[in-house]
Amino acid sequence: MRELFANRDFRLLFAGLVPSMFGDSALFIVLAIWAKDLTGSNAAAGLTILAVVAPATVAPFVGFLVDRVRRRPFLLWTNAAAAVMVLPLLLVGPTGPVWLIYAVAFGYGSFLVLHTAAMAGLLKAMLPAELLGDANSLLQSMRLGMRLIAPLVGAGVYAALGGAVVAAFDAATFLVAAAVLGLLRVAESRPIREPQRLLTEMAAGARFLLGEPTLRRVVLALGAGLLLVGPVETAYFAVVEDGLGRPPSFTGVLLSMEGVGAVLGALTAPRIMRRLGEQRTVAVGLVLVSAGIALLIPSSLVAVVAGSIILGLGLPWLLIGYATLLQRRTPGPLMARVSTSAELILSTPNTLSIAAGALLIAVVDYRLLLAVASGGLLATGVFLLRSAPMAVAEPEPSERGKLAV
Repeated sequence: MRELFANRDFRLLFAGLVPSMFGDSALFIVLAIWAKDLTGSNAAAGLTILAVVAPATVAPFVGFLVDRVRRRPFLLWTNAAAAVMVLPLLLVGPTGPVWLIYAVAFGYGSFLVLHTAAMAGLLKAMLPAELLGDANSLLQSMRLGMRLIAPLVGAGVYAALGGAVVAAFDAATFLVAAAVLGLLRVAESRPIREPQRLLTEMAAGARFLLGEPTLRRVVLALGAGLLLVGPVETAYFAVVEDGLGRPPSFTGVLLSMEGVGAVLGALTAPRIMRRLGEQRTVAVGLVLVSAGIALLIPSSLVAVVAGSIILGLGLPWLLIGYATLLQRRTPGPLMARVSTSAELILSTPNTLSIAAGALLIAVVDYRLLLAVASGGLLATGVFLLRSAPMAVAEPEPSERGKLAV
């Protein structure tokens, strides 16, 4: 980490992203709790999560735009726009309208798609390849570690002062991130406009992704696992209310427990990747997430808390392993298009399963939904473990990858 923080631009970027991560973690849980309180429905709470992930289904159609611009100014303006985007929540009163919550959740999800694709490219331009794993680990540890306090603070502020205060705070954190991005000095080369038809240019990321064996295997396996995991998001509220007999705001406590595991997982991820390689790290993360979900099934506070911690432990290994593999295997000029193409493969089944979960939670026992999700993730993790090569240093993309556009 010392080498990482010796980089001035990364120090600034880290300082700007931390408050934004806190605001995002607080707002995310508040949107779901807010919808639940206004409607009294677990399905309504699940639909806020669906609204957040739905924009990823059209990500590849905008990813080529991110590859056409420099990442730093693009991120600056998208953060500024996100600050304005959350302000309509100030209009939501004691009786709604709940559709404003869904609209902001959709806008927030759209921002995440663009932010994730551009940030991956910015980090690749800012840091040498050997530091990408450490950078991803640190950023994920902070993002997931915010679950230690942000959901509790967000739920507490929401209960005491209302959701509008949480929304205003989140808007302020977006402005802080935008201001810090304006101070970066990272040298970005001028994006190259490719003399190709628009559809060919848009499809370049998908062609590279499907032609790169390791990336293809990991992304398709993750997509298969996520086809079953979506109902967990909605079932979490049933775990709290029906299983534990607690109010919806108690969800913030469980998400904080996830944060405890997430801090440990993120801190150990770089060492695990060096020993196992990125694919096996993703696989072990999937197995841990499966175990964590299984422990949410019993109506026991001890089991649910333990499951939340284990779930939090596995998530950083999964996310950091995947993000690092994607960055190291993908040429810089294709970064956004490959990232958004992968996001489509991952988010489409997840979006469908969240939508199904919001409907099924009303007619199917939440414990059955959790059991199916746990089994699916376990099978996916075992598949990746058995198909993974021995841990070796991943080569940087060759010129072949650059010419495949």
